Amino acid sequence: MILMLSVRLAAPAHAYLDAYSPTNILIRKLRDPGRQRLAFPVSAVLVVSPGPG
Repeated sequence: MILMLSVRLAAPAHAYLDAYSPTNILIRKLRDPGRQRLAFPVSAVLVVSPGPG
């Protein structure tokens, strides 16, 4: 019972984060077949760029 309730509560949160999280939006854009040529350069910039601090 508690498991079903937690799944029902987690599903809308997961759907919201999947739709509106900036990293998920970027991944969705890069996976678009028309933008495959941009996937490698953008990924390389994200890997090489220094983090905060």
